[in-house]
Amino acid sequence: MTKIFAVDDSASIRLYMDKSLREMGYAVELAEDGDVALDRLKEHTDPIDVFVIDVVMRKMDGITLIRHIREIERFKDTPVIVLTNLNDESMIETAKSSGANCWVSKPFEAEKVAEVIESLVQ
Repeated sequence: MTKIFAVDDSASIRLYMDKSLREMGYAVELAEDGDVALDRLKEHTDPIDVFVIDVVMRKMDGITLIRHIREIERFKDTPVIVLTNLNDESMIETAKSSGANCWVSKPFEAEKVAEVIESLVQ
């Protein structure tokens, strides 16, 4: 079963991703911000197949979180999908140069995220 670790500061988006992705057969772990995510990841022993990270979050933005994740040896090559409602080319390039593999624009359908997940784990 593919394991997804999703980070978004919006409770409604976390709930939507959790419900939708689980119904599609994914194992899902959620964090409400970058600080919580990093604390969990430092102690995490289970493999994670894909990260799904919101770019704009209050405590720690997604770009900073991706940079920290890439510093953790066991996650340095784990694919990262960024979620953004900012269709700003420079931000997308910054996300990619920080270690993101691809991005999905908000609002999004869970099926689109699943399609991107499948393309990354094959």
